[in-house]
Amino acid sequence: MKNDRKPGASLLGAALLIIIACPLSGQTRFNFPIIHSPAGCTYTYDIDITITLDSVKLTNIYFDDGTTGSFAYRAYFSYANVFSNSTLPPGSFYTFDLTVYSDNPQLNAPTLTNNLGTVPLQTAAAGGYSTLNNPTYNASASALGLTLGGSYNDPTLLNTLGYDSAVLRINLPCLDTTMSADNDATLPVLWSRLQATLQENRVQLSWQTFAEQHNTGFRIERSVDGNNWVYAAFVPTLALDGNSSNTIHYNHSETLHLYHKYYYRLVQLDKDGQQNVSNIVTVQAARYVDPDNVRVYPNPATTQFSIIGIRPNAPFLLYDNHGRLLIRGNYQTPVAIGHLSPGVYLISVQDKRVRLIIK
Repeated sequence: MKNDRKPGASLLGAALLIIIACPLSGQTRFNFPIIHSPAGCTYTYDIDITITLDSVKLTNIYFDDGTTGSFAYRAYFSYANVFSNSTLPPGSFYTFDLTVYSDNPQLNAPTLTNNLGTVPLQTAAAGGYSTLNNPTYNASASALGLTLGGSYNDPTLLNTLGYDSAVLRINLPCLDTTMSADNDATLPVLWSRLQATLQENRVQLSWQTFAEQHNTGFRIERSVDGNNWVYAAFVPTLALDGNSSNTIHYNHSETLHLYHKYYYRLVQLDKDGQQNVSNIVTVQAARYVDPDNVRVYPNPATTQFSIIGIRPNAPFLLYDNHGRLLIRGNYQTPVAIGHLSPGVYLISVQDKRVRLIIK
């Protein structure tokens, strides 16, 4: 396909990106594949979505000699979504973000985008949503029978613009996935949102696929700033020859060696080279106790101290110089010691002993 697939957004804990190409160039109605709620979701639903280019309105005529010229227009869309087998609660909403594409060489800015706003999580239809950009069409407006400010819904004119594929970014419960269709109506991968859990410094990534076609696998990427990504691992598809209509569970784990926030994402790879990017998850790596670097600051101390070189909430003990236990707790900085008398104390942190002087 000619368009790049982008990461999904998140609302109601989910996001869904659908890419579809119409079989006939110039069609202005886009019938998306029926979406089914994934197994294990709190809600069940099937949703059938149709997006239609209803009309265009001329916003500028740059020049026109009766034969050649150029003009700009704004496109207006409508949508219809039909829910069935739905247990979704009334009053809930999600959003549509639509992008349509054209191969027409006469169009400058052949990609149109718009945000269709909040949509009820029930069967609904609405229209009048305009694009966020006004493309330029290289032709004589007068020769086409068009005037400045005029609105037109003639199918021939709309087909002339040549929009032949669409991307619908949609947020739905339990789904954060990429589903696509090319001219052969294939649906490469329908997958869940990426999730991450952390125990000490070991991160566990998990996700599911609900359908796979021509899937090669998933490249796991890691980042420390959310912008620059590096290769972390590759998880090959578990589907036979990359094709499956069943739920498949995937996971990957690795140890983080530095106290830092890390970002993870998946890049799903089709056999034809296409790529789809998942949502981004973050984990905060815990700080292991390093016996060679544990220290107390300030030392000597008067009213409070901090322990450097241990993770938050690590258990610690504080003894006086007679070996009596005075403080037992999980470390939170700083530790108040204003009630203790001046003297020498001992802090124990997981077999590490550090001397503390209180003035």
